[in-house]
Amino acid sequence: MKTIQFIAGDFGEGAWELEEQNLKSGFYNVEEIPISEIKQITKENEIGKDIYITVVVGIDKTFKAKTQIKTYQALYDTFLKVGGNPVGIKLPVRKKSKGNVIFALIGLFFLYAIFNGGDSSSTSDPLRKMALLSSCQVSIEKSALYGASFSGSVGASEKYEYSNGSGYNIEFPFQINNVFGVSKKAFASCDFVNSGSIIHLRIDDEKIF
Repeated sequence: MKTIQFIAGDFGEGAWELEEQNLKSGFYNVEEIPISEIKQITKENEIGKDIYITVVVGIDKTFKAKTQIKTYQALYDTFLKVGGNPVGIKLPVRKKSKGNVIFALIGLFFLYAIFNGGDSSSTSDPLRKMALLSSCQVSIEKSALYGASFSGSVGASEKYEYSNGSGYNIEFPFQINNVFGVSKKAFASCDFVNSGSIIHLRIDDEKIF
């Protein structure tokens, strides 16, 4: 994955991916910035392995971002091939990704199959289980740094209700791949309020939020 971290500008903050001739953000509600709409890329600074850039997009939009050297080179090469000819479309382009939804549903059923083989004291609501597992997975993906990617659960998972009835907790082992393709096993713990909103994510011994 070629990740570009937006840090300021007209598109807010967050991680975007360079995919072919587009910058993309989001899982189901996808936002895109076609490279053809980029007018200028200016390299501002280089600190360690990070490149800091300012990008001018469309008629009057800009953003500042940081990325790693290889991703910057890939972005700039794509820009030289197709960029510099904006037509002034409304940015970002918003789409809904059916492919990602299908992939997520397959992953949910996979996790659910593992989950049902675990603790018999878990809640009997399979839809809630799947929704919470999916939310936890998405939070892990959003928190991944430097091009790392979530590659699915690798063991049994369990879900239990807090004793005070205030919410739920999901805990499961998973596998994450770094930008070099090296896999690492880790353990995730996600806390939710009763409405289903995630409030805490912990990976191994590190509290993410």
